Amino acid sequence: MGMLGVPWLYPTEINSLPMRTKRAAVSTATNWITNFAIVEVTPIGIQSIGWRFWIVWTILNAVFLPIIYFLYPETANRTLEDMDAYYRSNPPLIVTGDADVISTKRPLNFVYHEAEEVQRNAKEAISGDVGYTEHVN
Repeated sequence: MGMLGVPWLYPTEINSLPMRTKRAAVSTATNWITNFAIVEVTPIGIQSIGWRFWIVWTILNAVFLPIIYFLYPETANRTLEDMDAYYRSNPPLIVTGDADVISTKRPLNFVYHEAEEVQRNAKEAISGDVGYTEHVN
């Protein structure tokens, strides 16, 4: 039950703000289409080759393990802004070589970047250069 949210949540965690809703929609549609295909194919497969059809699903799931391991960055303990910053850095396709990307702890460079951003926003707020106007009645 714990893995059921992955196709729905992971795309929103790894995509930039402008692309988040579009890619979430594509991933949701893909999830539904894939579930439909599985529901349509499974009874035919079981009827044709019996219990051995489950070997097909086992192999397909096993094929996805290296794909997930090598291509999917870790999102635990990261903010959406962290992921935006990561993708703005033009990262490589294979993620296993970067300890910051595969660590379950939040990388320090993201923590430092967030602290700098907070300080910059605080200075802008103090100087009055916030970037918005107040409406006074």
